[in-house]
Order: sequence, then C-alpha cells, then structure tokens
Amino acid sequence: MLDVDKLPRLQSNGFSNKRNHKLSVRLSGVRGIYAAFLVVFLLYLILCLYCERRLKAQVYAVFKEIGANGFGVSYRQKSSLADFTGGLFLDDVVLTAPAQMGGWRLEAGRITVGANPFSRTVRIGLSGTYALQTAAVGDARFTIEKGKLSIGKNQTVELRLKNIRAASPQAWAGFSVGDVSADFSATNGDFSLTVEKMLLPSKELPPTVDYWTVSGKATDFAAADRQAPLLTDWINNSGLLEIASCEIIWKPFMARLSGTASFDSEYRLTAAGTGKFYGFFDLLDRLEKAKAVSPSQVSMAKIVLGERVKTTAGETIPSFSASFGYQKSTLYIGKVAFP
Repeated sequence: MLDVDKLPRLQSNGFSNKRNHKLSVRLSGVRGIYAAFLVVFLLYLILCLYCERRLKAQVYAVFKEIGANGFGVSYRQKSSLADFTGGLFLDDVVLTAPAQMGGWRLEAGRITVGANPFSRTVRIGLSGTYALQTAAVGDARFTIEKGKLSIGKNQTVELRLKNIRAASPQAWAGFSVGDVSADFSATNGDFSLTVEKMLLPSKELPPTVDYWTVSGKATDFAAADRQAPLLTDWINNSGLLEIASCEIIWKPFMARLSGTASFDSEYRLTAAGTGKFYGFFDLLDRLEKAKAVSPSQVSMAKIVLGERVKTTAGETIPSFSASFGYQKSTLYIGKVAFP
C-alpha cells in the first residue's frame, strides 16, 4: 500500500510568490489607475474604429440608394477619430434632384455623423450653413442653428431643426422657421411633420405661419421582396400617403384637412381629400395683391364657394367645407381651379 507519510511535502515557490507580490505592488496605487485607464482607452479606441468602419458602409449604402432613385450625390469622407467620437465628417455634400423634380441643388459644407455602439442609433448633426439652388429663386443661403437627424435600429427616423434663417438672396430677407420636427417609422409607415413660427418676407401675405402639421401613414412602404430602389418601388406599387390630419394656422387663414397623396413616376404630386377652411377669402384677397392669383379666380371662388360659408355651432369664425385636389400643378377647391 502507498504510505502517505513517505510522500515528499510540497513547498511553496518563493520566487513565484515574490513575482506575484511585485506585480500586485506595481498594479496598486497610481500605477494601477494608469494601467486601468490605458486598457479602457484602448478598448474605447477599438470601439471607435469599429463604429467608424460600420458608418462608412452605412453612409455609402444610403447615398447609393439615393442615387439609384435618380438623384445626383457627391461627398467626401473624413475620419473623426482624432475627436474620439467614433463617427465621420461628410464634407462638401452635394445633392441634385432629377430634372422632373425641378433639378434643385442642395450643398452642405460639413455634416457630422456619429453612432451609439450599444443601441446602434445613428446621429447626424445638421447645424451649419447650406446653399440651395432652384430655377425659381436662383442661389439661396440659409443657416440652421441646431439640427439633428436620428436613425434608430428599429427603422425609426427623427428630425429636429431649430432656428432656420435665410441669409440670401435679398428677396428672402427676414424668412425664418422657428422649429421643424418630423418622425417616420419604416416598420408601419407612420409619419408626422410639424413646422412652427414661419416668418415670411412678403408684404402682401400674412407675415407669420404660426403652425402647420400633418400626420398619417405611408402604405405599401419598403416591400420585403422589392427589386427596384426604395422610392421607385414605392411609387411603382401605387404607394399612398394617407393623411389622417393636416392643420394650418396662418391667420386670418386656418384649415383642417384629410385625404390621400401620391407621386407618379416623374415625382409629380397628386392629392385629394376634404377640408374645412376659415378666412379663405381674406387669404385670396392678399394673394391677389401679391399677384399669385388672378382677379377672375378670386371672383369665381367667392361666387361658387361663398354660398357655403356659415358659422358652425360653438365657433365664432365663419367657415366652409369642401373637397380639394392637386394635380399637374393645379389646385382645386370645390370646383374652382387655381392653376
């Protein structure tokens, strides 16, 4: 039998104990704090590099999708690793619309793109100066004091803009928008848009659009088996904007609308629905002074629609209800057309 008393006794390794003791001394106190900080910093740096690489692929995919729908896109990417944000700087961004949409051109000096690596939410900073070129206005400059676009992993989009101001041309002097907020869910198609405190430079029109909001649902959006680019596929599949509610307060004019809207293959808007209108004829008189509508159109509207005006119980302002439509650059209120 094995005699356990004759087994050699295991002695502790003095050298190993001394080495572990020296290591524990070195990792204690200030040196330990520095070592821990270095490890955390390296991990954060790796995370930033991962986020930047992922964002580059996502930005390319988004601009590729935009370009596939007929828009012209150009931009330059610059790493923001030096700022330790894990994001990107997009410089000299240029977006040009197709000719059938008017061929407008939007330029931005710098757009900042960042991401939350834990929630996968992408944040896009839109503050700064922008240039807009259109056939009707020419070159215009405007600034956004605070702008943010957030895209969540659950396919939600949130846009927030604050204090948009026109810098040029002179005809736009005084134009500004206090707040813009927009939300969209690609999962169910729900959308909403609200614009507050829009100041207009026109002397003939009411100077302030106090409030404008629209909400509803985009139907047949983002089909799982789509073959064409997103916007093109939605239009080809007869996608609709179901407008559940639309309100505007542009005193003395106010309106509440509901209906549907869609776009054709050339991105031309078509809309139809019903609405309740307040102060409509006051607005027409101002539009006539601004030469936006003709005197004959104003007279026809007052004759055809004037007989519908009444004061609803519980309200103090006269109003009328009528159908409306918009097609081929012509607005219809009831049977009156405003081309």
